[in-house]
Amino acid sequence: MKKLIDVNVNLPDERIELEKITSVYDALKTLAEDKNWPKREKVAVNINTPVEILKKLAGDEEFLVRLAVANNKNATEEILIKLAEDENWQVRSKVANNINTSEDILIRLADDEEWWVREQVASKIKREEVLKKLSEDKSFNVRSSVACNSNTPKEVLKKLARDEYYFVREAVAHNPNTPQKDLEILAVDEGCGVRRCVAENKNTTGEILNKLAGEEEYLVRKSVACNANTFQEDLEKLARDKEWWVREAVASNKSATEEILSKLSGDEDFYVREAVASNPNTPKEILEKLANDIKSEVRFAADYSLRNYYNIYLEVNLDEPDIHSIITDEMYYPFGVI
Repeated sequence: MKKLIDVNVNLPDERIELEKITSVYDALKTLAEDKNWPKREKVAVNINTPVEILKKLAGDEEFLVRLAVANNKNATEEILIKLAEDENWQVRSKVANNINTSEDILIRLADDEEWWVREQVASKIKREEVLKKLSEDKSFNVRSSVACNSNTPKEVLKKLARDEYYFVREAVAHNPNTPQKDLEILAVDEGCGVRRCVAENKNTTGEILNKLAGEEEYLVRKSVACNANTFQEDLEKLARDKEWWVREAVASNKSATEEILSKLSGDEDFYVREAVASNPNTPKEILEKLANDIKSEVRFAADYSLRNYYNIYLEVNLDEPDIHSIITDEMYYPFGVI
């Protein structure tokens, strides 16, 4: 019987006769020349494929093989430069998305005729002049990617905050670098999703969140309830919201006070109580109460939090005399962790 060699975990079905093949390299080289393109594609996908083989596959007649090379994280600058000129836009798009693609290649692809390619460039490139140019792109998908980019200049974000397309304004509202004045404008946007993104933005001020806390759309109020910058008085108000989704968000907020958490620990909806039990700032006394909740989901969450609480207690007080007996005799200690 002929012996076989498994060339790679990524090629589970490809086995080469050991009499002809002496190494994995030879196996990959042989498969890269196979007449069946799916086999060549597997080699192109393989993260262990040597650069010289990837170079050859970058000129393959089948675009799916070239696509796999363009997506391979081991593709070199030389290979990516070649594929950036590929006739197939999907290949060029993968080049733009490759982690090894340089700024110079991205600049070249910024003028690509296909918006799919320019969109990838817009999401990655750092050059301000290119981002400014792409912010005026005819495709709203490209402008949306510019709006998402953390390198986009504030003056460009200001302009995009007034874009005619909803998705572009939504992306600006979510960008942590968007100026507060522009967030104020977006906070009254006609699009619910835009206002929700403002509420989710980690840099949105408490003043803006205060206005959004009175929103009719519960999804916006929920996002306000999640934000760490939300004023305590607004969290207290949202803790009484008619929608349990909103109350659950308040219960999950690490900025919620002990008073708020104590109130929500008795909420009629168990999802809210479970969120209280999972909040790392919930006091031990409340957790011990929730550990006896009628719902198993709440009890499990409370038990898990109590276990973490006592593990931290042990680390801080490890040198205290009789620490284990103190915990055993005087504290609730779930799962028998000691």
